[in-house]
Amino acid sequence: MDAPEILVPDVGFDDISIAVTTRSGGCSSPPFGSMNLASHVGDDPRCVAANRELLVSNLNLVARPIWLEQVHGNDVAVVTAPQAEVLTADASVTTRSELPLAILTADCLPIVMWDKDCRQVAALHAGWRGLANGIIEQGVRHFAGKSVFAWIGPGIGPCHYEVDSAVRENFSSHEAFEKSRSGHYRLDLVAEAKRQLMLLGINQIQEMQACTACDERFFSYRRDGATGRFATLVWR
Repeated sequence: MDAPEILVPDVGFDDISIAVTTRSGGCSSPPFGSMNLASHVGDDPRCVAANRELLVSNLNLVARPIWLEQVHGNDVAVVTAPQAEVLTADASVTTRSELPLAILTADCLPIVMWDKDCRQVAALHAGWRGLANGIIEQGVRHFAGKSVFAWIGPGIGPCHYEVDSAVRENFSSHEAFEKSRSGHYRLDLVAEAKRQLMLLGINQIQEMQACTACDERFFSYRRDGATGRFATLVWR
């Protein structure tokens, strides 16, 4: 089993660690090849478990990541200790040190937030439904007025993300949409996420600038259909 490729962006805070996996490494077979970390996509559970253990060992994590059952909602799980239970939520937040929070994606945006003093971190799963349902606002509420920084990970870009009028009607803003043909629009998830963050007073925003449909290092549901999921992790 090959070692996973793990991307480690530098956000300029020594006390904040972020890690992003790719498809490389692990033991999953096509169409989940090969570093699939999701247990809900039809992959062999033994491979998923092995891939997750490989991630823990390669990152030298003290605690196992907090995995979520993501449902495209806006619930935020407050995590105070390591646990084996999978929580149903689309974001998690903790003040516990060395406790990794994990988000699984294959086109939706992973968004990481932390406060200026690096005493609290959050990880959010933000597809169009999450953005429309206020997942960012719900996540920011847990920082209780603190100065917050944000980092946006790989997600599908407007170059490959066309939505119809039914999706468009869920948003009151116009900035993230560009009409592509009758009844259809190209949606820029990053632009919408940044718009919402700035409305909430978060102006210190970094991004990875990678489109999952363009960059074959990453899983992409829109590009491949049946596929795996990569992970974005954050910890103090």
